[in-house]
Amino acid sequence: MPGLIDGRRPPVERTGWHTACLLLARVDGLSPAGYLRPATAAAVRALAIDLLRADDPAIEEVWAKIMESRC
Repeated sequence: MPGLIDGRRPPVERTGWHTACLLLARVDGLSPAGYLRPATAAAVRALAIDLLRADDPAIEEVWAKIMESRC
């Protein structure tokens, strides 16, 4: 695949992982989103962890999973 560095996309293109980190930070970070219901926070947490375990998810994949989960 063109543009890969050591088999992965360059950091600037790793927006999938960055987005997953931001999702997780909003539920478990120092400044959690207090307006989320516990069930919604649990769904966001599960989604973020699933994405972080994925092999370098594309931002399109992240968006599709967000839309599927209806978080």
